[in-house]
Amino acid sequence: MDEQQKPMPPELRAAAVFREHPRWQVVDHSGTPARGPLEDTFAWEERSLEAVGRGEDLPLLHLWRHEKALVLGYRDTRLPRWAEAAEALRAEGYEVPVRLSGGTAVPLDAGVLNVSLVYPARALRIEDGFDAMYALLRVALAGLRLRATRGLVPGGYCPGDSDVAVGGRKVAGIAQRRRRLASLVHAFVLVEGEGASRAGLAARFYALAAPGVDPGPPGKGPYPEVHPEAVQSLSEAAGRPVRVGELAGALAALLAPH
Repeated sequence: MDEQQKPMPPELRAAAVFREHPRWQVVDHSGTPARGPLEDTFAWEERSLEAVGRGEDLPLLHLWRHEKALVLGYRDTRLPRWAEAAEALRAEGYEVPVRLSGGTAVPLDAGVLNVSLVYPARALRIEDGFDAMYALLRVALAGLRLRATRGLVPGGYCPGDSDVAVGGRKVAGIAQRRRRLASLVHAFVLVEGEGASRAGLAARFYALAAPGVDPGPPGKGPYPEVHPEAVQSLSEAAGRPVRVGELAGALAALLAPH
């Protein structure tokens, strides 16, 4: 018998993406952090984007982690010494790829959960993708007794209007890659560990990549001015250890079929 989708919570059904696409597949690669090239993960998601856009696969929720990386956005590659900064971090064992979706530098480690939504986008707006990801995260975090809000958090890394915060401090960021037939909306969520240490890595990259360059206003300048106190993990926000598997399971349960 074919699997059937469980009824979505009303908070998800309010988002246009989930109204348009009520049936999803879940691929959870988050059990073990990847150590290989991040380009392999990006290529897998690109193939999924094409297949979903052609109607060959259901819309996809993809969950994954990576052991040690600083993922750059194309905007970062316009900084005067970004290549030297990237090489300096590679010498410390970091992978430093450039992603296809928007945004700026994002540190990844085993305590960060990456969440991707891939869906046909012909009848949907770009804003609908951001709305859907925020709704999914908000509902999952509510189940962990955390109240999420949305809006630019000054001082956070990879800043944007769809920053997700708990208690005014950023815990997640959202970016999107849109093609003619489908969209991929990606979020990074700081689950375990400390937000400040990850913010410190991003700040160090920008100090190396843009010496003497004015960062400009939050979210609008050539690079973000990062302040460690603006970022926290879910564990810090909750005042207890929150595990990656706990959040991954909550997200999967919202979209997985029976």
